[in-house]
Order: sequence, then C-alpha cells, then structure tokens
Amino acid sequence: MSHGAVRTAWTGAPLVAASGFGWTVCANEDAAWWEASDGRRAVLLRHPEAEPFQPGAIICAPTGGHVDLGRVVASRTGARPAPPGARVWLGHTPVVRRRHGLWDLDGLPVDLPESATQAGARPWPARPGWAWVDHDTVYRKSPDGRITVAARVPAAIGAWDVGPHGALWFVAAGCLWLAPPMGFARRAAPEVEEALGVPVASLHGGSVVFADDGRSLAALETPGAHRICLGRRPYPGAEVGSVIGLSPHPVGFPEPTSPALSCVARSVMVRVTRHSLVRMDGAGLVGEHRLELPGRPLGVGAGDDGRITMLVGGGFCAVDVDGRAAEPRPEDLALDAGQLRLVATPRGRVWAGPGGAMVPLSHPSVVGLV
Repeated sequence: MSHGAVRTAWTGAPLVAASGFGWTVCANEDAAWWEASDGRRAVLLRHPEAEPFQPGAIICAPTGGHVDLGRVVASRTGARPAPPGARVWLGHTPVVRRRHGLWDLDGLPVDLPESATQAGARPWPARPGWAWVDHDTVYRKSPDGRITVAARVPAAIGAWDVGPHGALWFVAAGCLWLAPPMGFARRAAPEVEEALGVPVASLHGGSVVFADDGRSLAALETPGAHRICLGRRPYPGAEVGSVIGLSPHPVGFPEPTSPALSCVARSVMVRVTRHSLVRMDGAGLVGEHRLELPGRPLGVGAGDDGRITMLVGGGFCAVDVDGRAAEPRPEDLALDAGQLRLVATPRGRVWAGPGGAMVPLSHPSVVGLV
C-alpha cells in the first residue's frame, strides 16, 4: 500500500509530509495521518461542516509527533485547538508565543528563564530540551535542566532551528553554522554550503530535516541535496536527493495514489480507480473487484439498482456492484463525488472526500473527527 492509504481507509493525497523516529506523518486539507514502520496507524479527519485544515509544520517523535493544521495542532491521539492568529512551534511539546511569553496549548506559561521566553525558545523535537537565540548567542537547556552556550558569533543570528538532542543550524554574517548534539557550533565550509543544495539566505525554520540521532541533516525536499554530517568539522556525505526524512535511511515524499472517485451505490460507498472498484460501508471493506477502464475516471455515479456509471476520457462505461460490465446511464453521474461528506450506511458512517478519500468511522485507526 502507498503512504496515502491503509487497507480499508484512503485519506487522499498529502500536501505536507515528514518522516522520522519510525513514523511517516502526512496531512492535507481534510485529514492528517500517521504510519509507523511496525504497521501502527492513526487518522484524524476533518468534519465536513468545519473549516478546511491548513497543514503546515510537522515534527516527528518516537510517539508519532505533531502536525500544525492551522485551527488545531494534531497528534496521533487527537487534536488540540490552536489560539487564533498565534504562531505555534512544534517539538516535544507544542508552544505558542504571545507578546513576550511562551505558553503551552493549555494556556500555561512554559517553565523557562524570562530571557529564554522573550527570545522565543523552541522545544527540541523528541526530548524535553530547549534552544533559543539572543542576538549573537545560542543557548541550550538540556533535559537535565543545565543551560549552556552552543554558539557565540560576531554577528546577529538570523534563521535557525534545533533538531534531535540539541543539534543546531543557524545563519549569521551570511554563513551557515552547524552544531552537533550538545556540541559547539562551527562555521560550515563552502563545500558544505554547496552540498546543502539551497542558498543559505533562503533557509528558514523547518527547511532542514535532521536524522533521528541529530548527527546529520539535509535540506527538505531539495533535488540533489547531500547529507551533511555534523561534528567537530561538518562535512558533506552522500547525495540523498529530495527527502522528508533521513532515518533509518533517506525517505522521499510519499508516492501519489491512483486517481480515484467515490459515490454511493446500494447503501454502500464505492471507490473507483482505473483498475479497481472497492465497496465499503461503516464497518469496513465489503468487496473489491478488478477493473480495466480505458482511462482514469473523471466522473462517477450510481442508480437505484446499484449500476455504477463512469465518465472516462473515451466516453461512458458502467459496471454493476460486482464489477461486471453494464450499460452506462450518464444521467446517474453524481454531482457531489468530490465533496467532503459523511455517508450513512446500514452498518455505520463513512467519511468520504475528494480524490476517492474514504474512511469508515469505525476503522480502528480513526482518532477523531474535528
């Protein structure tokens, strides 16, 4: 199965994705989903009457991590409302910056020195550490509570970010500086900046991905990018290409699923691609049949008898609910085939959306509808 689908749940194509700590996390305007290398899965769905998600940053962690969806911050156990208009930083705990303070999503102030909260401290991704920048100096607070200086440079620090175990990158005086976990930052050599694959001036928080151990990084989704190995003297490693993660190996953006559409036929949901027809109700998969359409479906609908008519590039074709060829009825094409909706079936509700997205709400991976 591709990253956009589980065995009896399709969530649509991802707009953003990240990978790390054994998880691949994806999101689009209607759903967010987590897939672990050991088969664990979780899906958070948008209610059809709610505003679309605005997927943004993703931080992976051993527990799955968080994704910023605009109006909510989601994890694989559910979602928390995000304060309107506030900037959310993700990490081992999501935080919100308001005026000159940092607050968690419960509205409680973060327990850090005032200088750190005023400087906009950011949480480490997977362990309860922090990092912040004060003009020309970078500080770390490790999980044991110790505060140390990670860098002091002869210029104001611009863009920066912190990775696992306190690894860091930042830009100062037009140059890239790199620090390994709990190590001191050093200026990257020209060959390291070149191997990154993007101009240093274009870097911003979230534009670089770290390996789980914090000992290497690469530019996010950048063709031709190399792994940059951190240490006393950072150096370029092998080319990794366009990646969303580095552990345990370079991970690319999830491959798109086959173009699909869905409709209701005889009180069940039907999902049609060029090569398959899947029937599903609120309890899960009902049946699956192989198709050989002359092209990808452009429209779909069903009549009262369950006959499914499809518009493809060469005209109309039709099958019955068992996938056998039938006489097409163009008047049956559904006008709402691409709309997000909840469909009632005799055995429960199915969440259905654009691109053939289809999830029975009884599916064990579903953690919420928000």
